[in-house]
Amino acid sequence: MNPEEEEIIMLLLFATCIGVWCTKRYRLNQRRLRRYAVRPMNRSRRQFGHFANLVNFMKNHDQEQFFKYTRMTPSLFDHLLTLVGSQLQKTQSKNPLSPNQRLTMTLHYLSEGCSMQQIAWDYW
Repeated sequence: MNPEEEEIIMLLLFATCIGVWCTKRYRLNQRRLRRYAVRPMNRSRRQFGHFANLVNFMKNHDQEQFFKYTRMTPSLFDHLLTLVGSQLQKTQSKNPLSPNQRLTMTLHYLSEGCSMQQIAWDYW
């Protein structure tokens, strides 16, 4: 092989490496296109959701069921909420869950041992 052929082969190899690197970088930076910013069923969760209807009703009217749901009384729940509420508050998103909702979901998850998908469906 003469020096000119070696130089051409090295340039082709270098160009191939640059092409592979650019392709990998493009794929890593490419974001998945989403169908929805917020699913249509989740847009009305504040009005029709699990927390707005069932949990608030149990807390105010059926404390026995609230205890079964969270494993604590409403007064103890309120006390715990005052202790950890500021750490549960999110300010980054447009429509964040309230600390009350976050604590209820966490306690329900810990008391029932259900899947995260079930929690997501319950608190749509």
